[in-house]
This record gives sequence, structure tokens and C-alpha cells, in this order.
Amino acid sequence: MTNKLSIFILILIVSLILSVTLSFADSEVVVFAEPCLNIRENAHNSSKIVGCIPFFSIINVSPNLDDAEDQYNRIDAGKWYSINYKGRKGYALGEYLVDARYFPVVKAGKYNNDVRILLEGEDCVEVNYSPELNWYGVYPTEKENQQELKRVKITIKTPNTFIKEKKTLNEANDIGDNDFFIVETDVKKKSLFLIGIRNPLSEGMINGFHKFEYIDSSPYQYYAVDREKAEFLYPEQIKFLEVSNCLPLFVKAKAAAYIDDPKKLTRKKRYEIEIAKDSSCFSSSKSQNLTMDIPEVYKTSYYEDRDDKILAHAAYKNPLLAWYGDIDQDKKVDLLFFSHNMAEGGGIAFYLTMFLSSKAEGHNYVKKVAELWYGRAN
Repeated sequence: MTNKLSIFILILIVSLILSVTLSFADSEVVVFAEPCLNIRENAHNSSKIVGCIPFFSIINVSPNLDDAEDQYNRIDAGKWYSINYKGRKGYALGEYLVDARYFPVVKAGKYNNDVRILLEGEDCVEVNYSPELNWYGVYPTEKENQQELKRVKITIKTPNTFIKEKKTLNEANDIGDNDFFIVETDVKKKSLFLIGIRNPLSEGMINGFHKFEYIDSSPYQYYAVDREKAEFLYPEQIKFLEVSNCLPLFVKAKAAAYIDDPKKLTRKKRYEIEIAKDSSCFSSSKSQNLTMDIPEVYKTSYYEDRDDKILAHAAYKNPLLAWYGDIDQDKKVDLLFFSHNMAEGGGIAFYLTMFLSSKAEGHNYVKKVAELWYGRAN
């Protein structure tokens, strides 16, 4: 009986230790120190540096952050947190940490790996940024068929940033939602969009056309696309994408018929987008179908029960070619599509999808390399 009691007490103690340990290491944070955050051997500034955590890394800290009353106070700027980064144990100062639950970072995968895209201004979704990439802004010029490509340094501000700047919580709340962030650059004028890429690009003028609209009252001065002025591709419409010094590229929209139910043999139509080097090459092995790579194009959300899904796309002018030109400087056309979920009120989920010609595989003309989702209603 005594042995059984001893074993039970031992199991209970081990369980308690494990539960405390797990709860302590359960909080993910994002590192906000450039170029990296020092790991100290002990919890004070004069302690020995035993390592450095790169900017924008995601790490676990203890103690657990769940007990704080609100998200702004979950991380105490003056407090030292115990960390274990790739086997390096030590302490990191809370001033350079942001709670990852309220500042989610897009992780590299099939897309957003060697290339990412961003918009300047305020948002509250996942941050599609990586410090490992070379970042550039694409800026409008007086010429309709040219933009300026400039190297930029990106700053990302969070609620912690404003607290460090001695702003009150009310002032921070006035700027945006509780889980907001603001993307800024070291260039005074606003970009059409920002692109991060593994291989450096040459700065200067690039050939291309855009459908972004200037909205002075918006955090994005050039905000998405003006759907009233932008050109929606209606089924069977073919558009020639003529870009100076680039090989020709044609884009076509079509209403593709398919069997929805093999048993009942019910036919439905689906909006699709194809590209080809010549208008006579569509619907052949010499064309490339982009439909499945552009979010919300192959489905209709609100109009899911309609037999003719093409009407939904036409009604909401979706998708749109937001920009096309030669950004990767290989004398072939690159594409940036804008799409949304076609909800009532103009949509609550917007997407920008980048296709680069320099990443194309096989007989394809382009390859999807990056996707940006952001939640704003026009």
C-alpha cells in the first residue's frame, strides 16, 4: 500500500511539473529588433551575450502570457523573458517582442517563399514580410506605361511601437484595431505595392501598366483597384498585354463548361482565365490556365447555388488585372491579379496574386510566386 501511494504521489508531482513547464513555454512571440535581438546569459543588460535572434523570428517565451488583462500588457517592455532559441538558453528583453497571436506572420511555403508582396498602410491580418528578402517599392510616374522601382527599407509598427513612442492606449486604439499593424517605408511617397524578392533587382524605370486608384483618405493612398474604372475581362474577351521591350502575351476570359455531378450529368459553367503568346493558341497545349491559382475565381461564395456562376463574376467585376509589366527584368510579362470573395458590400477579403515569368516552369509563361490577403472593404 505504501509503495502504491508513493508511486501515485510521484506521478502526481511529475504531472504537475510537466503542466507548469508546458504552460511556461506555450507563448509564441515575434522578435522586433534589427538586425537581431541579443540573448543574455542572465536577466540584465550587462550580462554576457550568448546568442542573437534574427529580426522577425518566431520564438517561445516563458512565463506564459495568457494571464495578462489585455494584449498591450501581455508583454512587459521592461521585463526579461526566458527563451530557448535553437539550443541557446538565456533571456530576452520584452521591449523587442510582440505577441504572435496578435501579430501573425505569413510563413514561407508553396508561395511567399522567394517572393512576397505587401501594401503600405494599416491592416490587421497576417504580415507577409520577410527580412531575408530584398524589398522594393513600385511607384507611379507621369507616364501611363512606366513605373519606378526603388529599393526601400520597411518599418512595421505594432501597438508595442506606439507604447514605446509614449502614446497612450487610447491613442493607439484610435489608430486602428487591437491587432493592427502599419507598414511604412523610408520613401516619402506611397507605392502602388511592395515586392520582396530573393535575387536583387535593378532600380529605375520599369515598363508596365496599373489599375490602382489614388484614395487620399485611406491608409493605402493607392488602395487595391478602382473596380469601376478597371477592366473586367468578360467571357470570350481577349486582351493583348503590350509591354515595351517584352515578348507579347494575350489573356482571355472564358465560360468553361464542366460536369458538376457525374451521376446526374448536370452541366455548369465556370469563369476561367487563360494566357498565351498568341490569340490563336487558347484552349490548347500552348496556353496556360491560371484559374486555380487566383483566389475566389473558381468559386463564387455568395452565388454558390447559381447555375450560371459567370454572372457573379460579371456583377462584381472580379477578378481584375491590377498590374502587368516586367518587374523581374527578363523581357517577359509579369502579372498581378486582384480578386475578392464577392460578398455583399464590396467584399471583406481581398487578394493580390503575383505571377512572375522568370519563375515559369516547362511550357508555362508564368508561375504563381506570392499571394497577399488583406481584410478591407472599399
